[in-house]
Amino acid sequence: MNEEQRKWRYQYYSNLGGKEFLRFGCFIGFCVFLGIGLESVFHSTSILFVFIALLFIFNALSLVWKPIYLIHRKILGNPNLPAEPIPHQRMKAPRPAGQPIPWIYQVPALLMIIMKLLISLLVMYFIIKYILR
Repeated sequence: MNEEQRKWRYQYYSNLGGKEFLRFGCFIGFCVFLGIGLESVFHSTSILFVFIALLFIFNALSLVWKPIYLIHRKILGNPNLPAEPIPHQRMKAPRPAGQPIPWIYQVPALLMIIMKLLISLLVMYFIIKYILR
């Protein structure tokens, strides 16, 4: 972690307090109750799972992606939080030295990608067909 990220984390965590945690807890509770309400209206349990998954995605991306960070900052209501999300560490990939890799060495990786894609499509098919009926 570089110095810029360290300063950002110090500013962010030093400005969090009980009021911010309470506001964020109320937001999570509101989202869960909204999911439960929509679940009871539409008689589908998958709506609640979607809301809970969205909460996990929101929490995972709230410090690194600017649109979600701005929403996160508004929810917490603290103007002393950093204005921008956490800065990323810039890394440059080294240029390959020597000859490029022949295409035959890339075939196993491509086959694995295709196999994982087919397995994920198969899992999604079974979820849609049997679980979300």
